[in-house]
Amino acid sequence: MDITLKDFYNKNKCNQFFNEDTYLEQYPEVADFYQPYCKEHSVTEKERLYFHWVCYGINMGMLPCKTTDIHKFLAFLFEEIAYAHRQKERLLKMIVNFIRTTTYNPHVCDSNEDGDFNINLVKSVAFNLDIEKRIQEHDFND
Repeated sequence: MDITLKDFYNKNKCNQFFNEDTYLEQYPEVADFYQPYCKEHSVTEKERLYFHWVCYGINMGMLPCKTTDIHKFLAFLFEEIAYAHRQKERLLKMIVNFIRTTTYNPHVCDSNEDGDFNINLVKSVAFNLDIEKRIQEHDFND
């Protein structure tokens, strides 16, 4: 993604459930990302690392929060869906990254067959479900 941090936050907002501490712990290689700019311009760690995740981390299979805490994961997921519902490719990549995660190795599916099935299921949902309409109707019961 070719966008500056300033331009990104003119059009987006940081997901309040993004865990910058966990992200940095899991991916210490991002510690210097967009520095010293962020320190000099009072950009928070959460904003800086969320920007990294959206622009680069999601394409590299990085997870924005631990998947072992289902409540935080769902809160993060629902906020992404509510805010980024028009960005289906981003949502699809995010959900696929979560599906492909196992407790033992966050970048490997338990089996290719299961992973392929789950990925195809998510693709079907992401591209055929009118997420915006469902959010507006508050209809999550089917």
